[in-house]
Amino acid sequence: MGHWEQALRIKPDYAEVHYNLAVALVQLDRLPEAIEQYEQSLRLYPDDVKTHYDLGLALVRLGRLQEAMGHWEQALRIKPDYPEAQNNLAWLMATRTPADGGDPARAVTLAERACQLTNNRVVAYLDTLAAAYAATGRFNDAVATAQKAIELAKSARQPQVLKDIELHLELYRAGRPIASLQP
Repeated sequence: MGHWEQALRIKPDYAEVHYNLAVALVQLDRLPEAIEQYEQSLRLYPDDVKTHYDLGLALVRLGRLQEAMGHWEQALRIKPDYPEAQNNLAWLMATRTPADGGDPARAVTLAERACQLTNNRVVAYLDTLAAAYAATGRFNDAVATAQKAIELAKSARQPQVLKDIELHLELYRAGRPIASLQP
């Protein structure tokens, strides 16, 4: 970090160094400072997909979900086939009420594309797709997709993820989306 800070004193308009410093600050859980560095990097290089994506992750950790969604939207404008951004945006759109930025139909579209791009081999993306289906009232599709995610989580030996998806599956079988858990 000291080297990056020194580099910025010499050349303050070095976007990559602002980004690297932000990543280091996130690892130290210094999120407000990291966000500042991500934003500085984006002022210098506004079309950097990875910076938009990572800034979204940091904003989520601070509960600034609308802002995170905006950065993932921007990442997708720059790189439409970015499965990580599609998945994270879809998750928030599927698990939030419309008043809070939820958009179940768009969540389905995004999650289906993320799954398609990864050949249905990423457990988290299948979990998101199931949540999106449930948010649109497609509970049979949600159950079937959650069951695929469970099988994949079992074969990948991901016990905590498996436990979470099993809880989601119970909701879908009861005809309830994940957003119904919010107060």
